[in-house]
Amino acid sequence: IGVDILTVDDILNGFPRETSGEVPALTAVASMLLEATTHPGTFDTHLSLLTNVMKRYTPSDELLIDIAELLITWGISNTGLRYTAVRICDYMCKLEIQDRFRKRFFKMLEDRFTAEKERTNHSKQEESDLIEFSMFIAEMFYRVRVRNDEVVWILGSAVLELIFILLNIKSEDSIKCACNMLKLTGYLLEHQTPAVRTFDPHKKIETIITALRQMCVATDTSERSSEVMINLLQYKATKWGSVSLPSETTEKEEVPISKAEDWRDFVDETGNVIEGYDEDNDLPPLLVHYVPIYPICSTVLVIIIHPLF
Repeated sequence: IGVDILTVDDILNGFPRETSGEVPALTAVASMLLEATTHPGTFDTHLSLLTNVMKRYTPSDELLIDIAELLITWGISNTGLRYTAVRICDYMCKLEIQDRFRKRFFKMLEDRFTAEKERTNHSKQEESDLIEFSMFIAEMFYRVRVRNDEVVWILGSAVLELIFILLNIKSEDSIKCACNMLKLTGYLLEHQTPAVRTFDPHKKIETIITALRQMCVATDTSERSSEVMINLLQYKATKWGSVSLPSETTEKEEVPISKAEDWRDFVDETGNVIEGYDEDNDLPPLLVHYVPIYPICSTVLVIIIHPLF
């Protein structure tokens, strides 16, 4: 549906709701999503209104679930609204209700991610849904920042996992989406995303690059897909379009870190997303998140899906 013909009611009725009736905060989010998309200069004004509404009305758990569902549903399904939806998500994770919102928001992303990961075969519609979800996750990783302007590394690990799944489908659309995701996030993954024990974004990217090199010369790869992959490889060779790399920093001594098996461990018992070292709370630098390395055969991309969460 074109953004220009959508209404606030369309936004509010476009996802399953936990709340009922007129809810000022939910209406404020829907209005902001629509108006700030069609008139980008109004984003800060809408953000101020939303912040005031959130302060005036203490949001219930049901309301926070609805806000998260609204932003995720429309951010995935409507490419015209995606950029604004991601920006709102970023700010919602920073408002006073951030602790309660993040916990629910990341749980919803985890559930959708798990559902996509567990599919063994993709129909045309399922592939289309996967592509839209993958681009939303990539946009989230690219734009959302937490304390000290850190990237949310768990979104980065999901980006890499989704790229492998897309490449395994081997359709023109899935290959194009995988390359677009890596083009958008490659620099952040290589230079601003921490390696967390067995999760090493540098190694994962190199595995993907090896796969792309093999796939772009494979006999069963279309000319269009080969061109897309070659363009991505050339872009990677330019250091993701950057003029210069960040200065090298001295490696710090490794500090023992805890083990985490799923996204829920990315959120502590109070609902705070654990983003980095906090001397006051004596938190570990980062939680462990296991993402397996996928073996690549000489001519065929072989992807073995292990449980990520």
